[in-house]
Amino acid sequence: MKRIILYMYLLGHIALLMGQQPAAENAQGLLEFVQPTAISPAAETRLAQLRSSLKGGATYLTRIQPGALSRDRFSTSLPDGQVYTFDIFEQKTLPTGSGRWRASLRGAPHLESTLTGRGNRFRGSFALPGSTYYLEPLGEGLHLLYQAADLPEAPCGTHESGRHSKGPEGGKPGGKPGGEAAAILIPTFSTECKLRVLVAYTRNVAIAQGRENIQDFILDMIEYSNDAYTNTGVGFQMELARSVEVVYSETNTTDCSTAYGCKSKDLIRFWDPNDGFMDEIHDLRGRYDADLCILLADSVVGSSGAIGGQAMEILAGDKDEAFAIMWYKNQISTFPHELGHLQGCRHDFGNDNSITPFSYGHGKVDVTNAWRTVMAYATGCSSGSACPRIKFFSNSAMTFNGAPLGDGLSSNNLVLDGTIEEVIAFEQTLDTKNMASVNPLVLSNYEMADVYAHLNINAAENFEFTVRSEASVSFRAGEQIRLFPGFQVSGSGRFSAEIVSCENALTGISWTPLRQSASGTGEALRQAGAQAFGPISLYPNPAREEVSLQFELSQQGSVRIALFDAAGKEIPRFRKLLHLPAGIHRQQLHTANLPAGMYHLQLYCGQQRLVKKLVVVK
Repeated sequence: MKRIILYMYLLGHIALLMGQQPAAENAQGLLEFVQPTAISPAAETRLAQLRSSLKGGATYLTRIQPGALSRDRFSTSLPDGQVYTFDIFEQKTLPTGSGRWRASLRGAPHLESTLTGRGNRFRGSFALPGSTYYLEPLGEGLHLLYQAADLPEAPCGTHESGRHSKGPEGGKPGGKPGGEAAAILIPTFSTECKLRVLVAYTRNVAIAQGRENIQDFILDMIEYSNDAYTNTGVGFQMELARSVEVVYSETNTTDCSTAYGCKSKDLIRFWDPNDGFMDEIHDLRGRYDADLCILLADSVVGSSGAIGGQAMEILAGDKDEAFAIMWYKNQISTFPHELGHLQGCRHDFGNDNSITPFSYGHGKVDVTNAWRTVMAYATGCSSGSACPRIKFFSNSAMTFNGAPLGDGLSSNNLVLDGTIEEVIAFEQTLDTKNMASVNPLVLSNYEMADVYAHLNINAAENFEFTVRSEASVSFRAGEQIRLFPGFQVSGSGRFSAEIVSCENALTGISWTPLRQSASGTGEALRQAGAQAFGPISLYPNPAREEVSLQFELSQQGSVRIALFDAAGKEIPRFRKLLHLPAGIHRQQLHTANLPAGMYHLQLYCGQQRLVKKLVVVK
C-alpha cells in the first residue's frame, strides 16, 4: 500500500510556565506541515528509515515552531480535522537539558499526552479518543507525525522457564488482592533509592535512531516507565545509571541450548559475561550500580520468529538473571513491559494462564472499553479492536475512566511493590564511592552516566573523566562530593555535581541542588535544607464547577498535588507535579464532573504534607 503525505497546518501551542492564563485562540502553531521537497538528503534517509518501520497509512511531515512554547495548555488541530485542547499537569527538565511535558486531553482527562525535547527537536504523542499520534524527530527541525496504529507491535518472547517457580502462594508480595495484606502496597527502603537501569544499544540502533536523538529516546522510555508506576500507585521510581553504545551486530537468530529455554542469541550474548560479546557491560553495571540491564537492538528473534522483546526470566533470581532485550522500533511500552517480567509480572491471563510466581501477577485487558495495561497483549482484545496500551500496570484497587484496572488475577502493582526490595538490591549502592585516578572513565558521544553514593563521592587527585561530544555525566551524593586537586573533565560533554535526598527520590518529589561545583575546585557540596511551604486555601469551598487552590512556597521547590475521595481512593486526573519558584501560587481545579461529597486535597513538598478538606455540591 502506498503511503500518503498530507500537507496542512497544525495549530498548537505547548506550555512551559505553569499557573498562567490560557493561551489566546490565535496562538502561534507548534508544527507546520511541509512538502518533502524541502528536506535534505540526510533527513530524507531518516524519513525513509522511520517509514520502513511503520505498517502503512498516512504520514505527515512537519517542522517545529519553537516560538509556540509558552503557558500552561495548548490547542492543536490534528489530521482527523478536529481541534483539541490539552492541559499540562507536569513539566520537568531532563539531565540532557531537554524539557518534558505531560498533558491531559480537555474533556477526557484520562487520556495523557507527552512531549520531550529542546530547540527544534522533539518527540512525543497526542492521545485522542480511539487513537494516538506519535511525533518523531528527523533532524534539521523536521518531524514525522503518524498514528500509533501504524506502529508495529511484535509479541514478547518471554516465557516461563521454571527455574524460580514458587507456586501460587510462594513468595507472594503483600498477599492476594482483597486480602488483609493487600493494603501493604509500599515497602520500606532502608538502603536503596531508585531502581537503576543500564541501557545498552547496538551501533545499528544508534545509526537508525540518530545518535543526536538517542539520549531523549532513552530518557523518554525511563520517564514513560515512571509515569506508569506513578499512575498505578507503585511506590518506587526508575532512573538511568548508564547508557552505552556497544560494538555489536545483531545475529537475528535464537539459542535453544540454554537452561532458560529458547532465547534470542543476542540476549544470551548480552547476558553472558565471558563469551567475548559485550562483556564490558558487566563491569559497567557494577561501576554504576545498575540493578537491571536492557539491550536495544535493531531486530530481535525468538523461537517463533521476530519478537518485540524478551527477558531472561520472569522474576530474576539475582543480578546475573536481570537482563532483557527490546526491539527499538517496537512501542515504547515494551521497555517497562520487559523490565516488568524481571520483577515477576506476567502477560494477561487470557494469553498466559500460569500462576507462578504469583497468581495475581497478570496484566489486564478491558474488552468492553478496548484498552489493556502495560503487561497485556492486544490479542486479548476483541477482533478488530485497536485496544491500545494505557500507561498503567494492572491494579485491582484502582479504576481507569470508571472501569476496574485489575481483578483477582491482575494486580501487577502488588508484584512490583512486593519484589522491588530484592531487585533494587541486585547492585548495592555504596555509602561512600571513591573514584581512583588509576581507573579513568570514558564516555563516547551521546552516552550518559550517573555516579551515585548514599553519602559521599571522593574523586581522587588527578582523576580524569573523558566526556565526548554531547555525552553527559553526573555525580550525586547524599551529603558531600569532593573533587580533589587535579580533577578534570575533558571533552565537550556535560558534567554536574549535585546533592540529592534519597527520601525525596523515593516519594517522586524532585530535589533542588544548593549549587553546582565547577570541576577541579576540590570544594564539597553541602546538602540543601528541606523545602517548606505555607498554609493552603481553597475557594469557594463548598465548590460546584471549579475551585481555586492557593499556597505559598518559601523557596524554589517541587510540589505534588493529589485529591482523594472519602474512602481514601486517589482520583488520578487531579494528580499534578509542579516545579515552582518561591512565592504565592494558584491552581484551578475543575470539579464539575466530581460526585457530590467530601474530598481531601493533599500537597506534598519534600517531606512536608498539608491536607485540606474540600466539599463538592451539586
